[in-house]
Amino acid sequence: MSRLPILVLLLLIALPGAGFAQLQIAEALQPAPSSVFAARPEGPLRLAALADSADTSRQRATAATHWKKGALIGGTMGALYLGTFANRLCHASDDPSQRAGCLVYTVGSAAVGAAMGGTLGALIGGQFPDRGGHE
Repeated sequence: MSRLPILVLLLLIALPGAGFAQLQIAEALQPAPSSVFAARPEGPLRLAALADSADTSRQRATAATHWKKGALIGGTMGALYLGTFANRLCHASDDPSQRAGCLVYTVGSAAVGAAMGGTLGALIGGQFPDRGGHE
């Protein structure tokens, strides 16, 4: 007597039940919608104001700051100071053959100084609001 037809019959009976049970579990594990973005009634206490602050589609633009001016000033100062420092350090060498390649070190150091100073200047300038309101 072969057991294969019995196994096939048991599988046909058991599989739909297991699939239905997994479907119920999958429906129970669905993520719930956020209460912040749910429909909210406007009442006399204006409780929906907190939920409106999290809605990014309705947020107003941020206030203009002086970050561009800060980046320009910081980048210029960083390039001048670090470029000058690298140039003087290179020319202070005792080896005359090394002094011939000082331009590469000076320009490279100036670029690094501009990047560091510009970043720092933008961060500092971003703390001051622009009274004119231009960005």
